[in-house]
Amino acid sequence: MRIQSTKTETEETLQEVEPPLQFWRLYRGLHIAELARRSGVTYAFIDAVEMRRKRCTSQSAKKLAAVLDIPIEKLL
Repeated sequence: MRIQSTKTETEETLQEVEPPLQFWRLYRGLHIAELARRSGVTYAFIDAVEMRRKRCTSQSAKKLAAVLDIPIEKLL
């Protein structure tokens, strides 16, 4: 069962949880492997972004944002 929350609660949580990619992936209920498969971005790259070893490029952010159904700006 998915817990429904308001946009305000989501945004407040996002400010507390970094990086944004991990927050949005978990919020959408996706495993890294599923996000990688759907977006065409490698598992290793997503993991590196979530562990703050790399930053999203505009190209990867565009693909990930499309799958996560969020504005690209949320990932940059």
